[in-house]
Amino acid sequence: MPHSNIRTTQYPARRADYERVTSEVAAYANALATDAGKKSEPGERLLRVRELRTKGLEALTAAVLLERAEGASWSNIARALGMDESFVRARWEDFERDKNMELPRIVTG
Repeated sequence: MPHSNIRTTQYPARRADYERVTSEVAAYANALATDAGKKSEPGERLLRVRELRTKGLEALTAAVLLERAEGASWSNIARALGMDESFVRARWEDFERDKNMELPRIVTG
């Protein structure tokens, strides 16, 4: 695992990202459900559901990165998602590496 110490030191940031994004998804979904019975302009519901989908994909990315920070292998993540490991790796591995470079590192002795 080439990024194991980076992943370990990134755990607090990954946890915070996951909590923030899932809270945003929950709030947006709640607002969407609250407005479900209201009349809307043509296409407005579709735009709002599309936005929820985008937020859901952000939450999925945050969850994958948190799982990696907790030590999960790509095969474990692929199995949990019901996807091929090579697809999962291709989708998130570069993002994981780029995100690691952007996040502050915790210095350990």
